[in-house]
Amino acid sequence: MITITKYKVPNVSIYEGDKRVTQLVKTYGDLSVNLNAKIDLGNGDESPKSEVTWTSNNPGVVSVDENGTVTFLSKGNAIITATVAEHDTGNPDTSYAQAQGRVEIVVNPKEITVNETNLTLNGVSENNGTFTWPYDGITSIPVGGVTLDGVISDDDVTVNSSAVLDNANEGKRTATITYTLTGIKADNYKLVNNLSTKEVIITDNPANMVVLSYDANGGNGSMNSQRVHKGDQVTVSANTFTRDHYIFDGWNTQPNGNGTSYKAGDTFVIDQNVVLYAQWKSDGSSGGDGGSSSSGGGSYTSNTYWVRYHNDDDTERDGKFIPGETVTVKGNVFTAPVGKVLAGWSLEEDGKVDYKVGDTFRMPGSSVDLYAVWKDAETESHSAYISGYPDGTVGPDKTITRAEAATMFYNLLADKTGDAKTFTDVPANQWYAKAVMTLAGKGVISGYPDGTFKPDASITRAEFVTMAMNFANAEKGTACSFPDVPQNMWYYGAIAGATQNGWISGYPDGTFGPDRYITRAEVTSVINRMENRAADMSFMMDHLDELRTFSDLSFGHWAYGSMMEAANGHDYTRADQNSYESWVDIH
Repeated sequence: MITITKYKVPNVSIYEGDKRVTQLVKTYGDLSVNLNAKIDLGNGDESPKSEVTWTSNNPGVVSVDENGTVTFLSKGNAIITATVAEHDTGNPDTSYAQAQGRVEIVVNPKEITVNETNLTLNGVSENNGTFTWPYDGITSIPVGGVTLDGVISDDDVTVNSSAVLDNANEGKRTATITYTLTGIKADNYKLVNNLSTKEVIITDNPANMVVLSYDANGGNGSMNSQRVHKGDQVTVSANTFTRDHYIFDGWNTQPNGNGTSYKAGDTFVIDQNVVLYAQWKSDGSSGGDGGSSSSGGGSYTSNTYWVRYHNDDDTERDGKFIPGETVTVKGNVFTAPVGKVLAGWSLEEDGKVDYKVGDTFRMPGSSVDLYAVWKDAETESHSAYISGYPDGTVGPDKTITRAEAATMFYNLLADKTGDAKTFTDVPANQWYAKAVMTLAGKGVISGYPDGTFKPDASITRAEFVTMAMNFANAEKGTACSFPDVPQNMWYYGAIAGATQNGWISGYPDGTFGPDRYITRAEVTSVINRMENRAADMSFMMDHLDELRTFSDLSFGHWAYGSMMEAANGHDYTRADQNSYESWVDIH
C-alpha cells in the first residue's frame, strides 16, 4: 500500500551521543548505550518535535526501551529502528510526515580465558613446570582445577576439559588439553586459550609390571625374560634350551604339559607373571624315556600317552595320560571356520561325532587322535551404534554429550515405539530429538527439575552408568567399594550394580571418578560389556578395506577393538554366550 502525505518526509539519523552511527559493533557484556534520533528537513539535523518509537527486530540479541536505551543480551545481529511520528502544525514549512531511521548492531562474543593456576592432570598438580605420575597405561587423562576468567556473574557457562597423552609409556610426554564451553550462555563467549600443552613425566611403576620367563624343565641353558606392562601383548620367544636325547616340543604353562600350550611366535595378553616350561619328547636314541617312567630299578613301569586334537593340519596335544586314566574331552581349541561352531570330535578324519565336549573316556594303551567336526552356526547381528564426524574422525578420547549418549542407546533399542516425553530445550527438529524423547518416555533418561535436558552438556561417568542401568533394566547394587562413591549419593546403586555386573571399573588409584566426564572410548567399553559384544580382531584384520575406519583411531589405541565393534554393523556366530564372536559379514 502506498501512503500519500501532504508533508515532506524527513531524513532520520541515529546518534550515539554526538556521533551519527549506521552500525555499532559491540561485545557481549558491554554496558548499555543511549541512542537518539534526529531529523533533517533541509536545514541540517535537529531533534524531532514529535514522539519517537524504538523497536528491535531481534530483541533476544539486542533490546531497546522507549527512551532509546540499548542493551546487548546475546551474540548476534539486530536492527534498531527509530520511528518518528508525523508532526502537523498546519504549516508545510514546519510540518513533516512520519519517517524512520535504522542502525545495525553487531554483538560479538566476549573473549575469556581458562585459568590454569590450580590445574591438575590425572589428579596431580604441576611441580617445577611438569606433571609426574607412575605408569598406568592411560592416554586419556582427567583434568581438574581449572576455572574461567571473564565470565559475567550468574551466566550459566562452564568449561569442559579433556587431555590426551602422546604416549602412555615411561619417559617425558606431552599432554594436549582441549577446552570447550558448555551452558545456556556458552555461545556468547569465545575461549582465547582453547588448547594447551603440558609436559608430563611418566615414571616406572613396579605394580604395573609383569614378567614372562622361560624354564628349561630338565634341559640346559638360559633365556632372557620379558618384562612388560600389565595388559601388554607379548610374543613367545623361540627356544634356545637343549636337552640330551630329547627334541623340543613347544611351551606350556605347566611343567607336565597340562596347561596352555604355546609355540614360538604366538602372542597373548599378559596380566600376571607367567612361566613357560619347555616340553620335550624323546628323539628315540639311548637315554630318552620313550614315554615311560620307571621306579625301583625297573620294578614298575608306566607308559604315558597323548590325546591329540586335530583340525586339518593343526594339532594340539592335551598332556600325557596313563592307561585307564579318565580323560575329559576338551572344547574347541582351534579357530572355527567362518560361520561354523564345533559339533564335537571324531575318532576318524572326516568322520561323524564320537565325543561331545565334556564327554569322558578311559585312556587306552596308545595315544588317541580326535578330529574336529564342525556344524553351521546360527547367525546373529549387531548394529552399529556410533558414527564418526564429517572430517573422518571418531574422537575416541573426546567427552560425549548427553544427546550423543542418548542417540547411542536409541540405536540399540529393539522397540523404538511408545510414548515420548518432551523437554523445553529439545526442539523437535534437532537430530537427537527423537532419541531423547523416546528414551525419556521409556524411563531410560531424565531431565532436570526446570524441565530441561541439556543435550549439549557433557555427560559424567555417574550419569552415563545410570543411563546404562536404566536401559538394561538392571537391578541396582547394594555394595560398592569405590571410596569416592558415597552411599548417600543418587548414583550409588547404579554404580554398585554396574560394577557387580562387570560393566565398569575404576582408576588405578582405586577411585571411580563419578563426576569426571566420560569419553567416547570409555562409553563403548561399557556398552559392549553390557551387551556382550566383542570385536573379532582376526576377521577385521582380513577385511580392513571393508570396515568403517577413522583417522584418529589407531590400532594401538586401548579401545581400538571396542570402538570398531561399536562403529561397524556385522553378522556373527558364536558357540555359546560365553564364547567370543566370530564375524561372518559387515553391513
